[in-house]
Amino acid sequence: MGAAIQLLMSLPSAVIVLGTWTAGGTLGTARYRNGGAGTTSAALTMGGTTTASGSSRIATCELYDGSTWSATGSLSIARYWGSSCGTSTAALYISGTTSARQGTVEAFDGSTWSGGGAISIGVNSGSSNGTTTAAMQIGGITTTERVTVQSYDGSTWTAGTSLGTGSSTHVSVGTTTATLKFGGSQNGASTLTESYNGSSWTTKNAMGYATQFLGGSGSTSSALAFAGQGSVGASNRTQSFDGTSWSVRGNMLSSRSESAGYGCTNSSTSAFCLGGFLTPANTTTALTETYAE
Repeated sequence: MGAAIQLLMSLPSAVIVLGTWTAGGTLGTARYRNGGAGTTSAALTMGGTTTASGSSRIATCELYDGSTWSATGSLSIARYWGSSCGTSTAALYISGTTSARQGTVEAFDGSTWSGGGAISIGVNSGSSNGTTTAAMQIGGITTTERVTVQSYDGSTWTAGTSLGTGSSTHVSVGTTTATLKFGGSQNGASTLTESYNGSSWTTKNAMGYATQFLGGSGSTSSALAFAGQGSVGASNRTQSFDGTSWSVRGNMLSSRSESAGYGCTNSSTSAFCLGGFLTPANTTTALTETYAE
């Protein structure tokens, strides 16, 4: 009996993985390479493409009330691979691709889009974070992956502190004075994590696995990374950052990349992923998923 008890006590305990993804409301239009802003109960998606080849570009936008998506005002210029930030009633959609990279910036007021201040360097596949009056646009691609950072005050863009390494298809979360940037491509899928304090960039502990074209939410001290594309194609994996290191969270219901992914401000415990490109189905999707801990 004593030996049996000793054996049982020596067995490894079960690993408890936090966080669960559940199905959300279905988009009116299946899309990927789309932008997004807001929270799990008040969301906005804009632009993107409806075809696997990316040959079509759409201007349509949709709003979410926590259960149902409905059409809202369209962008003035149909495009994808732009970056976005803000809320469902005050958002920016920045730059992106038509048949060429755009310097166009559009601002959303809850129902319609209007022109924002034109960005100095038009890119695609960069990231944005902040608000309509205090935003950052980070990295992206022109002919190469860029180190440039651009700051916005609601009317004018100015040059910010450059990255140490050119980057694209990453995520950035937080504010213009407290930003966390992670994943993406630096000439291939990356684990690089960096923080910005309003004046300089600092390298943080790396992600657990390399991912580009991913989604993310949170802040410099509490962030979530999910979906994307790694060395084996589209991913359903989720990682959480506590300000120091990354740890594993519950998997998504589906493997997808190039989707819009975001979450409640300053939270790694609530996130939203919508649209994207599914594998192994190899098709665009209208499916959405919500994360909670």
